[in-house]
Amino acid sequence: MLEKLKIEQAYWEEQGIRFLIKTEKDFPLDLRKNLQWLHQPQWYQTPDHLLRAFAAEFMELFTRYPNDRLADIAEYLEFNTKLARLQEGNGLMLLRQLFAKHYLTFDLMVYFTRLKGRDISFNTGKVMQGRVS
Repeated sequence: MLEKLKIEQAYWEEQGIRFLIKTEKDFPLDLRKNLQWLHQPQWYQTPDHLLRAFAAEFMELFTRYPNDRLADIAEYLEFNTKLARLQEGNGLMLLRQLFAKHYLTFDLMVYFTRLKGRDISFNTGKVMQGRVS
């Protein structure tokens, strides 16, 4: 694969166009781990109206508990949500899905286990109007 890219690079540089080859090793470890963590949940099929409602509940919890870790806040949601009955661990999986589908955002350069409630942002455009950002 790398040989093919080097051939393409030579072609484009001959055309006067800069062509860079990047591998996963060129990116910070925390970024790579976060992207791995977010990959699978983007394929889950939870309806948008439920994701919007859960995003709003999570943001309320992030505001109420700005210094708590994500896993703890996900657990609070499991015990307190009025939207659906959640089993243990489903809160964190739901949170991963909300990040993967851009309902909620965080700095991908900070490993997710170090994130606290205050580090999470609400994608107002997606959550309130149901639009993809």
